[in-house]
Amino acid sequence: MGKKSRAKREIRAIRASVQGLYEPEPPSWKAEAAVRQAARDVEFQARVVAVANVFQSYDPMDVMISLGVSDLFLPNVASPVKHAFAMRVFASMAEDQFANEKITCYAEFAEFMRRLYEVLPPFPMLEDFIPEPDWGMARVRLGEDFVPMFYGSSIERTPDFVEAFRITYGGAKAALADMDLALAIQAHVLTMIPAPAEETVPEILPGRLFVPTEDFWEVCKANLLSTFDAVERPLTVTSAGLVGALGTLSALKTESEFGDMCMGGCVWPFLGLRVKGRFIPTSIRNGPAAVIDHWASTTATTTSSFVGGHARLASFVSERFPRTHAGPLRLRTPSHIFPTEVSVVMPAASGIYIIVFCKIDAIGATAKFARDVRRVIDSGQIWGIVPAQGPTIGLQNSAGAPPRPSDVKIIIVLAQGGTGFNSIPTPEAPARLIPLADFITIFDSLEDLEELERFWRFVDEGRRSLSPFSQAQADMFASFRDMNEVLIDGAVSPTFISLDPHWNSSWRYSELCGFWSNAPARFPDGSSAWRTFTNVSGVIELRSKARSVIAYSVQVGLCTVQFVVKFAGGSVSLTTIRMIDLFAQALADRLHSNRKILANASLFERTHLVLECRSNPTETVDDDVEPEIAGSAPLMVTAISLGEPEVSGRADVRIFVSPVAVQHSLDDAKDASFEVEALVQTLTACSELNGTSVSADVIAQIRAGGQGPARFHLQVVRRTIDVPDFQDPIVPSSTEYKLARRTLAIKLQQLGFTPGRYELAEAKTRLDAGRNALREHLDTRIAKLDAAELIRACIEQNDELLAKDRGKVVRAIQSLKHEVDYNRIDAMTAAKKELLPLARHYRYLLEKVLSSHLQAGVEPTSPAVLKELVGLIDWYMVLAGASDVLHNEVDVGGVEIDDSSIPEVFYSQDWSRQESEYVRKIANSTLGVDIAPDDAVEGASRDLLESSAIREAFIRDVGFDLRNLLDALIVLSQWVTLGFTEELSFSYSASEKEIAKALEQCIQDLSIDEAHAIVKFLTLSPSQIRQLDGKEMPEGDVPFWEHNKRVHRYAIRPLVPAGEQLCWGAEQASRSMQIWLSTVLHGYLPGDFKWPSVVEEVRKVKESIESELERRTVEICERHTPYVGAGVDFFRRFKGEGFADVGDFDALAYWPDTNTLVFIECKYNQPAFSVKDTRRLRDRIFGSSPEDKKGQLVKIVGRRNFVDRHRVRMLEIMGWPAPSSDHAPINIELYVSREIHWWMVHPPYAVPTQFVRVDELDAWLTGAFPSAI
Repeated sequence: MGKKSRAKREIRAIRASVQGLYEPEPPSWKAEAAVRQAARDVEFQARVVAVANVFQSYDPMDVMISLGVSDLFLPNVASPVKHAFAMRVFASMAEDQFANEKITCYAEFAEFMRRLYEVLPPFPMLEDFIPEPDWGMARVRLGEDFVPMFYGSSIERTPDFVEAFRITYGGAKAALADMDLALAIQAHVLTMIPAPAEETVPEILPGRLFVPTEDFWEVCKANLLSTFDAVERPLTVTSAGLVGALGTLSALKTESEFGDMCMGGCVWPFLGLRVKGRFIPTSIRNGPAAVIDHWASTTATTTSSFVGGHARLASFVSERFPRTHAGPLRLRTPSHIFPTEVSVVMPAASGIYIIVFCKIDAIGATAKFARDVRRVIDSGQIWGIVPAQGPTIGLQNSAGAPPRPSDVKIIIVLAQGGTGFNSIPTPEAPARLIPLADFITIFDSLEDLEELERFWRFVDEGRRSLSPFSQAQADMFASFRDMNEVLIDGAVSPTFISLDPHWNSSWRYSELCGFWSNAPARFPDGSSAWRTFTNVSGVIELRSKARSVIAYSVQVGLCTVQFVVKFAGGSVSLTTIRMIDLFAQALADRLHSNRKILANASLFERTHLVLECRSNPTETVDDDVEPEIAGSAPLMVTAISLGEPEVSGRADVRIFVSPVAVQHSLDDAKDASFEVEALVQTLTACSELNGTSVSADVIAQIRAGGQGPARFHLQVVRRTIDVPDFQDPIVPSSTEYKLARRTLAIKLQQLGFTPGRYELAEAKTRLDAGRNALREHLDTRIAKLDAAELIRACIEQNDELLAKDRGKVVRAIQSLKHEVDYNRIDAMTAAKKELLPLARHYRYLLEKVLSSHLQAGVEPTSPAVLKELVGLIDWYMVLAGASDVLHNEVDVGGVEIDDSSIPEVFYSQDWSRQESEYVRKIANSTLGVDIAPDDAVEGASRDLLESSAIREAFIRDVGFDLRNLLDALIVLSQWVTLGFTEELSFSYSASEKEIAKALEQCIQDLSIDEAHAIVKFLTLSPSQIRQLDGKEMPEGDVPFWEHNKRVHRYAIRPLVPAGEQLCWGAEQASRSMQIWLSTVLHGYLPGDFKWPSVVEEVRKVKESIESELERRTVEICERHTPYVGAGVDFFRRFKGEGFADVGDFDALAYWPDTNTLVFIECKYNQPAFSVKDTRRLRDRIFGSSPEDKKGQLVKIVGRRNFVDRHRVRMLEIMGWPAPSSDHAPINIELYVSREIHWWMVHPPYAVPTQFVRVDELDAWLTGAFPSAI
């Protein structure tokens, strides 16, 4: 308190001494404001003097170093104005005003900082936010390298401002040198001073100051003194205006003057000060901003520095987008050439983009140019672009026609100015104006130009309600991304919206941190225009934004090694390129695993080694032709050559690879010898080219890893389903889901529902009303669309999603043969949760449209329309599902409606966790984890299909043989393979007659009449889709909540009528075949078909499965103990004992060593396919409650009590030995089934019963009784 009181007394004394400097004005309302301002200025001047008084007691070099330490101390990042104020006061003092008191230890430094902090003025209006507390997370290009830099500073998005500066002033070498110096200083500091541990950084608040720690003071002081020498940049090449000296700045006078300096970007104009003849960098975080403002105020070189600006901007754009025409260009008509130069022209599917780079004083002329171009287009004249060299290039829109006015998008990019607050005249339509730094931010982040169009729509819609101060392009793009392209996501539409003015900075920082955390030290082409991904093994994958190029990056010591593969192969087959890509991946992976033993190899003494992997031009690999291999181990690396001459430590090498040899080596690989040979052959060839060699010892160490498991594996699989190899289904983004939710919110508001949290009956009322309103909205929307086109789209999207799901499952299962760097279970779980629900949505949409009576629309079905519809359907299903869950008492839950009428469905606290656990368990089973395939009870043998009983039953009830039905579905799934068309597709079509003829041709002994009967049966009837078996009236919607009673559904009848044609998807036909085959073989039908003869035969199948399940369970138990009983009924078998009738024990197993008795109930239950089925299955197993006498568990409880009462006697009469130890008796009850269902993983109430699949039983017993094996 004493020190603070003394400081206050000093300030009061200073305030009194300067009071007379300000004359009060005559009293009035203006004068009162002036008086208040004068008082603030008196206070401000008192602070100036107080700070100067603190400084003048010390040596100026120590003051300067101490200020630099405080400024760099990360917890002080939110006090930049205080530090600028202190530096400004310091620089305004003459060198002879300072004493020579040295700061020799940390205690003296801390005392100095405390004295200074006590007298610094507060700046609550200027220090109202927290810059990103970064420590070199972002990087920037400096020479050939990308070095760390400070992101948070007096300007936002500093890396983008640096890039904008370089584009604007690239014609001035001095300007670039100044910026390089600022960045070199930052890089040195960030490299030499370690980042503070996150847990040691206190809470950062605006304007808050902390005395730096002793460790930080020590290391930072030393580096500030050595920084300029370390960057090796002589002052003679630095602009004089960026190097200050004591006394060169005028003293601060008023608060408003200082505030204007801060807003104008001129509060601190230097990169450093010369003190006592030595240059010390200052305000290091703000160095780039100082350079930008210095050159913005230097008019003499502005024009010359701008030369080449069009080409530099074009280079930036061309690195990020394909098909760009780089400037400078001019537009022309047959009779006129426009004088205004254009930077870039980009033809794209969303339009033709004309980008014009200009200075602020040329905005008017550039806007006029934009209007003139629009008039030319409106007049219908032919026009094109004139490059600096070469002929005129004609332009066409995406349809191949002359561009229409709506096709042309003109963007005026404003050259970099200063960092201060400025107003910019906005050009009239059709041009859009973007400051260059914002352009850098946006165009570096765009996925494609279609996203740019969506952003413009977002901007145009938002301008009506956004504050004028919230319409900066970068802020709007940040909100566009973070808000999933939807500004207003509820039913309430505000008339005035203000965005966080720092949104752009925080969003961009997050984006750059994500990018640079996965980025290599260098890039193959020297540009950062790549998308980066790091796999688990540590190899960095790079994908070019503008070109069909992929690279794999590995760091070996100080050398960045990159393997590049170009996918634009011309006549090279796609399969060939895939072989080369696999070679590059394996090479990178094996080099990474051997990077330590190779770090000292002469090949990696350079800083950058780029190896482009090319296919041997004399070889090719085709999907349809199996290559002939001569010899057992062909060379993969067939040739090698140097690319560009080695410069600045970078070497470019071309490797020619045999795709045939790669395929041969990968085919059914059993170990890692392929990867090892790829690395050894490449190292050997590169070393010979380098004039060196790799030691035999290193090669031996590398080869030793070849005995390990394979990480790359290739397997040839015969095509069984005729769908294209690559799937890219139309999947809604978060935007479509948010838009659908907004539509729902509006409907809920219109229904008059008040905000609140609703559960049970109240929730169901609101869920049902919202669902009905959303269904009506869907019906209205669908009625506007061309039904035939929409149905075809649904068939194709369903097939794409199912094919993609199948591919993921197949790859996951195949991957069990080799090592992978991802979690197979997680990958499969994610695929199931993402793909299968979407496929169900498309099937629902198909059935809805097909069964609808409102099919008069003509609007085309675009990808945007499909995303919109599926987004709406998803929310519809969320509401319907929640309502069904509540209705069937599957779980507790409800809905919460917020003030904007946005609903959020909730379930019990554990629902999400339970669902994830269940999906993971199913994925485990699919992959065969802990599964013994030979133990599975698969149902009836496929010989059943040949049985006369089944055949006659189907013919009697349906009119055709089941086997012929299955074969017909196989024919539909192999329409190309069987020669009925040439191109693989996600949908096929033919007339009923053509399909029947094809079936007759392909299926042995099939008559044409039976073929027609099968086609008619497999054709989905529009009038029957909404008809449930047993009901007279059709449902108001597709009854997706039912399963067995829906005998007309696309999943089992894949032929869809479309005029005179029938359409289908091959993948769905194959799935339909699997449904029919598996259900019959497993003892039930895929619906409640009224086929008495078939039902009777299928019932027999189910009984045989139940018997086999019991037999297999006993067999598995006998592997683990000799004491096993099958079907033991103690009541009937041992009548003299007087036992109660508890039914038979399907299996009993006993382990004397541990005194453990396991009694097993075997049950085969038909799986659940809907929420209603789930409730049915729960009640069948558990009953409606623990007291329900109808559940299967009730009988198990009876047997549990029987064992507790008669255990000793049971063992005696079974002839089993007494326990061989003093172990307390252990009784375990198992419920063994063919499959695991939801309730077996998450029982509705606690039970001691354990649920196990029969093919998991062996693994379970092994885990429970390992000593018995």
